[in-house]
Amino acid sequence: MKYLLSLCLFFAYCTLISCDQKMVHDGSFNNTSLGTAVGTLKDDNNSCLPAAVKGTFSTGTVNSDAYLEISVNVASPGSYLITTNTVNGVFFYAKGVFYQKGIQKVQLTGKGDFQAGGTFPFTYTFNDMSCTLDVPVAGTPANPGNGNGNGGDGDIVSGSWSVTIAGVKYSGTKFQLTKSTAPNTYTFSFFTDDLAYMGGFLLPAPGGKPAAGTYRTTDNVYTIFSWMKMSSMDNTIGAGVSSGLVEIRITAVNGNKVEGTYSGTAVNMNGDDVKVADGKFKMN
Repeated sequence: MKYLLSLCLFFAYCTLISCDQKMVHDGSFNNTSLGTAVGTLKDDNNSCLPAAVKGTFSTGTVNSDAYLEISVNVASPGSYLITTNTVNGVFFYAKGVFYQKGIQKVQLTGKGDFQAGGTFPFTYTFNDMSCTLDVPVAGTPANPGNGNGNGGDGDIVSGSWSVTIAGVKYSGTKFQLTKSTAPNTYTFSFFTDDLAYMGGFLLPAPGGKPAAGTYRTTDNVYTIFSWMKMSSMDNTIGAGVSSGLVEIRITAVNGNKVEGTYSGTAVNMNGDDVKVADGKFKMN
């Protein structure tokens, strides 16, 4: 049990999204009992409500003190998820609860690493409605064709993945590949597009780079599988050297972009076996 918990905590710190519950504007923790919020990003003239960049962004890891502030006209209170597209290696998101009707300010937090300097348009979406905000990034401009999710270390890239966990199928389109703090290893993360669930591997990286091959979580302490619900660790499962057995096959490697399959048995927080089936992933 302690080992499984350590796996979960490792991925909570090493992967793209934190497991912390998001506090909403009035200081209350995220609660979905109100249902899903309904509202609009636009005014009566169909113009986007005010939005602004707060703080300064530079190339490299997103500055935690900077964020995008947008406005939402809430018609029906409830839980919300607002996300942007991925541009220049970064996307922004916010999740929480609206408790009141009317105009509400929301802070979108960035995840990823800006690959180049310049001004980049980010499109944020809520209730199937979208608006765009230009975000300036200080630093060296990209060469033509670079800087938009090209698969560099820590970059957020698109692709496709799917897996069936305990008979329930999940899928998504976003990945992150990063060098781990453990020697000659890397962390491969993937998550659902609504940011509700995420999974990942810690895998050996011979020569410091991903390599094709078959990896089993029972091989050594540097081969780990983890899957969790973002809002709670109650649904967390994992497999490592002393719990569960998940086999990961890396079938193709193109630079930092990988493709493969995985399946096996993980263990939940109660020590029960959980089937992991038909896992597939391909980074574009």
